[in-house]
Amino acid sequence: MQHSTLSRLCFLAAEEGFSSHSNKEIDFFSKKYDITLRLFSFYDNKGRKLGIETLNHAGLQLFAGLLYLRILLAIDQNASDIDQAKYINVCWKAFDNINLPDFLQTEPERLKYLQDKLFERLPAKNLQDKALSPYTVTNIKPVNWDGFKTLPIDVLFYEGPIARAYLETFYSLKCKSRRIHLIAERDLVSKKRVGRFMPSFFRHKYAAAVQSRKIHYWPQYLFLTQKKLCLEIFEHLQKILRIEQSTLWGLVDLKALYHYSDSVIPLPFTSLKDQKILDFINTQNFSIDLFGN
Repeated sequence: MQHSTLSRLCFLAAEEGFSSHSNKEIDFFSKKYDITLRLFSFYDNKGRKLGIETLNHAGLQLFAGLLYLRILLAIDQNASDIDQAKYINVCWKAFDNINLPDFLQTEPERLKYLQDKLFERLPAKNLQDKALSPYTVTNIKPVNWDGFKTLPIDVLFYEGPIARAYLETFYSLKCKSRRIHLIAERDLVSKKRVGRFMPSFFRHKYAAAVQSRKIHYWPQYLFLTQKKLCLEIFEHLQKILRIEQSTLWGLVDLKALYHYSDSVIPLPFTSLKDQKILDFINTQNFSIDLFGN
C-alpha cells in the first residue's frame, strides 16, 4: 500500500528524533521541495510523483516545522557545516513560501541568527577535506589585441550561473561568441510556457527575465545578505585563478546578453534536453557548439 506524503510526514513528526530512515525521508522531501517549491500528495517507491495533486496547506506547514527541527537537531549533534548550510537553505525556501503556523511565526528571526553564526565560520578550513587541492594559476599571457575578437562559437544559452561564468570569462579575454541562442521558453519550476498570450517579440524577453530572476534568486540573495563573505571568496578566487574582480562582479551584475555577443537569437525550446535542439543543430553549419547551463 502506498502511503501519502502527509502520512509520511506525520510519522516523522511523531518520532522523538530522526533515525537513519527518518533522515532519508526528510532528505527526499527536502530535495523535491528545493527544486520545485512544492510537494505532491503521493510518490511511488522510485520517488516519482503519482498524479498531480499537491500537498495541502496543513501538510506544508508540518513540513516546514520538520525542516526547522532538523536544523536544531543538526546543530545539537554537531553536524558538518556543509549539512547545516544545506538544511538552512531549504528551510528558508519553505519559510519564504509557506504561510507558517503560529508556533513558527517568530522562528525566521531565530533562523537568521543561526545562519549568521554559521556564516561567521565559513569558509571553514575543514571544508578543504572535501575538495581537491587548489591549483594556483601562475602565468597568464596578457591579451595583446585591441577591441574584441568574435570567436567561431555558437552558444546554446540556458540561464544559470555556470553559463554566465562562461560568457564572462570570454569577455574578460576580450572575446565574444558569434551568436547566442537563448532558450527561455518555459518556466523553470512549473515548466509551463511563459507569457503565452504576449506577442512573440516581447514574450521571449519576458520569459528570459522571469527565468533569470528565478534561477539567480539565491546567488543574488546571498550576495545582498552576506556581501562580506562573497567578497572574501572573490578575493580568494582572484588569488588562485588570476581572475579579475571585475569579471567576478560581472557574474552578479547579470548584464544583458548583447554585452557578450552582437547576435542573440531566442529559440522555442523547453530545455537543453529537448530533442528539437539536436534537430536544430543538425540543420545548422556550426563550427563549434557550446552548451551553457
